[in-house]
Amino acid sequence: MAIFVRNLTRVKTFVMEIVWLFKHLNNYFEWENVPRSFCALLIFLVVTYYFELYMIPLILMIFSFKYYLSNQLANSFNSSIKDDEIDLLYESEPEDDEERDKIVSKLCNKSFQSYSRNS
Repeated sequence: MAIFVRNLTRVKTFVMEIVWLFKHLNNYFEWENVPRSFCALLIFLVVTYYFELYMIPLILMIFSFKYYLSNQLANSFNSSIKDDEIDLLYESEPEDDEERDKIVSKLCNKSFQSYSRNS
């Protein structure tokens, strides 16, 4: 019974969101708020004038390529630091702050040098 009630409330919220969307769109069509409706009209005209169906795969490809590049850049940046050095930083607790600062600066310098070589 609890699953039924949960599903019923989920459907109810979904239907209420659709009703809210239709009311909101109806306000645009009735020009209740003239500047907002005018902006919506201009956006609609620009999108319908310039948008073509072949642009959907191109836009998706651009986003995928951006994700791929950022992922590759992050991997090349992180691969310069060896796992052993990171383990050394976390496993062995340095006695003082100066020793910890030396280890961290060493790791930062290595990663910066590999990043500047890749750029």
